[in-house]
Amino acid sequence: MNNNTRYVPKMSQNSFNNTKKPFSHYAKKVIDINYVKEIVLSRNTSKTREKGRVRSKDIKMIVANAQTSEIGFGSGKAKTAFSASVKAEKNARRNLLHINTLKLKNGSTTLAQKIEFKLYGIKFIVFPSYNTKMQAAPKIAKILSKVGITAAKIKMIGDSAIANQTRGLIEGISKIESVAQIANRLGKSNSEILERHFVYREIKQKNEE
Repeated sequence: MNNNTRYVPKMSQNSFNNTKKPFSHYAKKVIDINYVKEIVLSRNTSKTREKGRVRSKDIKMIVANAQTSEIGFGSGKAKTAFSASVKAEKNARRNLLHINTLKLKNGSTTLAQKIEFKLYGIKFIVFPSYNTKMQAAPKIAKILSKVGITAAKIKMIGDSAIANQTRGLIEGISKIESVAQIANRLGKSNSEILERHFVYREIKQKNEE
């Protein structure tokens, strides 16, 4: 053998396959652009343990889709804000609830019916609104806008914690029936139920004038 010749070891096809990483390793994570997320509350927490004080980040978040009228509330706690945010978003997606809404002729979207309920120490009174005004606390109005609701009247009596208000409101309005469900329960047609909505709107507008 010539001393100047370099020896190149042979590699089997399996050797190449073992070193090749799957496509998913390189693929970018795709995020559904229809869903939006909003941080409701972000705070620092700490606990005293044997080794000392442990600090962490607590984040409350909502994830919503205006096209499908879905919204979910989730919380996450971790040492870093990023990890807590990831946990909160994951929990919010698990807790997605559908909200029955009603599209009005003026282009605004309201809830299908009035509802009263009590959750987390708060009494909620929710009214449909037949104009373009949202009568609610600014933070609550912003949260409802993420799910497409642009007209409603929200009264809350009790705990003023925004996390409890948000979670309670989402859970409560998810129990609102759709126009079809209301019609079926009352033994009427959908058009009759819608007519009642718009007649009520006209009477209310005349009284306000």
